[in-house]
Amino acid sequence: MKKLRRRSELVSDIIPELLEAQSVEDIGALALRVLKSLPPPVAMVCGPLTTGGGEFEANRRKIRKAISLLRHQETIFDQLIFLGRSDRLHDVRWRLKLPFIGRYFARQHRLAMREAFHLPLLRSRLIKEIFFLPGWESSEGSRWYHDRAKELGIRVQYLKEEDFSAR
Repeated sequence: MKKLRRRSELVSDIIPELLEAQSVEDIGALALRVLKSLPPPVAMVCGPLTTGGGEFEANRRKIRKAISLLRHQETIFDQLIFLGRSDRLHDVRWRLKLPFIGRYFARQHRLAMREAFHLPLLRSRLIKEIFFLPGWESSEGSRWYHDRAKELGIRVQYLKEEDFSAR
């Protein structure tokens, strides 16, 4: 069995390639390579991040906390490592200058990410289980993940606030 590596080691290994990524397809290919390097079975955490309400940083911290706690019993694929680079590829200036056009391009970016990043990860059949945070239903992306997981036969678990909030 492969030795589990700390997140910091993994990140330092892929940062150069991630910074060189020019498209969501590049990011997706790198994510798939990382996923293939993890010892099975692999799980993932989903929850509100950008479209489910709440503040982005607070949502990110919740996902990180769940990943950190689950990592003691599961091999967890951390997709957050890749999403920051994806957002930088998306031209956020549109959101500031022309909000209507910015919303359109943000939606197009999310759709491109689903096709080039998220869907190949799920179709790889390497992710065997997805843990959904409380409030996942409010997130467009989490609902999409939930539907794809059900379609592809990936096991779905629903975390409760008390599963990780008191720790």
